[in-house]
Amino acid sequence: MDALKVYHYFILLVFLAFNIVFSGCKVAMVQSDLMMSSRDFLKRGNDYLYLGQFEKAIKSYNKGIKQYKRGSPLFIATGKDSTYSKLYFYKGLAHYEMRKYKSAIRYFKKSIKSTPDSAKFHYYKGLASIERGKYEEALEDFNKALAIDPKFASIYYQKGLIFEKQGKRKEALQAYNKFLDIIPSVRVEEILEVNKRISDLGGG
Repeated sequence: MDALKVYHYFILLVFLAFNIVFSGCKVAMVQSDLMMSSRDFLKRGNDYLYLGQFEKAIKSYNKGIKQYKRGSPLFIATGKDSTYSKLYFYKGLAHYEMRKYKSAIRYFKKSIKSTPDSAKFHYYKGLASIERGKYEEALEDFNKALAIDPKFASIYYQKGLIFEKQGKRKEALQAYNKFLDIIPSVRVEEILEVNKRISDLGGG
């Protein structure tokens, strides 16, 4: 066997070995997915989200949602559960980070439908509405969140920004001052920024 044939034979063996290993990995991944619960998919999706791998995060959330619909007695009975709503919330958050705000709002709505008493879900829907220029919708979301958690300081800051854009000086000052009443003193940078905004509005 000449050198060229030996080389080609070696390349073929490497190629076959690679395919065997790759196929084995794919089978292992499928088997692993079959062993995972919806909470496992949620955790894996959140890991991808933290790393900025948003498409992978969304795929994991989709698998979790599918798994949940298939196997949860609570979902079958009521259509509601915290894991199910979190899967949709974080799926919405991934879209938000990708600046796909319309899609983000759609998934935030689904999370709210399942868990309407989450101030955080309403808050992020409001943030997405701001990005789409839907200020009245955002204010409505923020007010719903405050009805659940009146000490959600960041909401007052966001409301202040909206009122500023709308030229509503009095309402902006009220929102910023409420923010300062609630926010922990350790959040120095935010406090300084809001105090500057108050000063610029002639309120301090």
